[in-house]
Amino acid sequence: MTAIGDYYHTFTLEISELDKWKIISEIKKSKNFIKSNTEIIDISSLTNKYTGQEVIQNYESRGFFVKKIFSPVGEGFAPIYRIITIDKKSNTLVFEEIDE
Repeated sequence: MTAIGDYYHTFTLEISELDKWKIISEIKKSKNFIKSNTEIIDISSLTNKYTGQEVIQNYESRGFFVKKIFSPVGEGFAPIYRIITIDKKSNTLVFEEIDE
């Protein structure tokens, strides 16, 4: 569901095997990496959605490696939510950007 002012953008890329493993390595090396079998908290609940700090979450799920970035941009403005998903079985990267 969307409302006036909502924005959703997504695209899918086929990437090389080398690029796939470079991105996965970057996600796994991050200081906040969450391994699979751990409950994943919605990052938008970890900060004030208008005036809080940017929150980054890196984790592994059953079929994907994921990097999420939640960026508040100020009172009265929609926060920006970016999600980068790498499929474990294919060389596919999905990018999503949502302004709520």
